[in-house]
Amino acid sequence: VSSDDSTVSGGVCNTISSNYGCNTISNGCCNTISSYCGRNTILNGCCNTISGSYSRNSIISNGCCNTISAYDENTISNGRRNTISNYNNNTISNGNDNTISSYSSTILNGNTNTVSNGYGLIGGGTNNTVSGYGSNILGGCCNINQDNFSIIGNGCRNTTDGCLTVIGG
Repeated sequence: VSSDDSTVSGGVCNTISSNYGCNTISNGCCNTISSYCGRNTILNGCCNTISGSYSRNSIISNGCCNTISAYDENTISNGRRNTISNYNNNTISNGNDNTISSYSSTILNGNTNTVSNGYGLIGGGTNNTVSGYGSNILGGCCNINQDNFSIIGNGCRNTTDGCLTVIGG
């Protein structure tokens, strides 16, 4: 621990090297917090990382090889190789290889899903992409929601084509 008021309370090979304090790693192995700001937490898991110039108030609860390199208040609850980058107020609840590179977005579960615009949601599924502002994919596989305020309910290989589009599945 090389940060004021920071704590590593258990586990093996966990590291905190932040410029500001109040960071915590509770358990696990090979977890790292190396952000410019403080108040970040890793509760458990292995090889999880919280980093970034202004990352603060972020948490990784469990899982393996998850990364938060974004601004404030991001959460990864579980899963493997999930990534939140760039902005704030994002959540990945579970799954593998999911990515959020925007703000105020959520991936609940699934594999290899991507949200790249604000207020996006992917409920689950595989290889789904939300790039439209305020758009959702509730499930399915290989769906692309590229238009603003649009919804894909389920199914495979659906693509939105116009603002306010709804595809049931």
